[in-house]
Amino acid sequence: MDTNQTNKNPKASAKRIKEAWKTYLPKFGRSYATVKAFIEEMDIPQAEFYQHFSSILALEEAIWLEYFTETLETLQSDADYEVFPVGEKLLSFYYTFVTILKPDRSYITYTYFNSDNAGWVTPEYLCELYEAFKAYTQSLIKEGIQTGEIMDRYLLTDQYQGGVWLQFLFILDFWVKDGSENFNRTDAAIEKSVILGFDLMGRTFFDTLFDFAKFIFQSN
Repeated sequence: MDTNQTNKNPKASAKRIKEAWKTYLPKFGRSYATVKAFIEEMDIPQAEFYQHFSSILALEEAIWLEYFTETLETLQSDADYEVFPVGEKLLSFYYTFVTILKPDRSYITYTYFNSDNAGWVTPEYLCELYEAFKAYTQSLIKEGIQTGEIMDRYLLTDQYQGGVWLQFLFILDFWVKDGSENFNRTDAAIEKSVILGFDLMGRTFFDTLFDFAKFIFQSN
């Protein structure tokens, strides 16, 4: 391989390694998942691998972060997305995200079910995605508070983002286990979970009651 060409086009090289890993892992499994075994099997020069990734974990983090960034880029390319209510924005994010995952389902399901942390605990390979998702959802929550879609509640507001991340993990878990035609059950789960989430973060009877009680107290 021409190393000068590799240096001139690092993005193409990184993409090649990511695609090779998606093929390699379901075929050979984690018991053979070392950098040495991977690059030898897929004919990737060691220098090329380490030019982009420090470890297998770093490679997997980059793959999952790319799913997130591709989702956001797809959404932001639609002019209508910017004028959506916050709930619709999050709903669109999840629908787009699972659509982007579909071509790599074999890799994703293998990774998910063979992770020590599969389930409601954040796996290591999602750490980079988590940081990006946190920044994204924090901006949505801030926007929702400004528009009145989300209530700013003492002590509770800081917990919203953690709740939305648990929602993300729930949707991912649901999708990898979904055997319905065209993942229709996942679409329903996304809609119902987002509606529930905004029902909980939005104005409720208790907020109205609290405002009324505060008004009475301040009037005396």
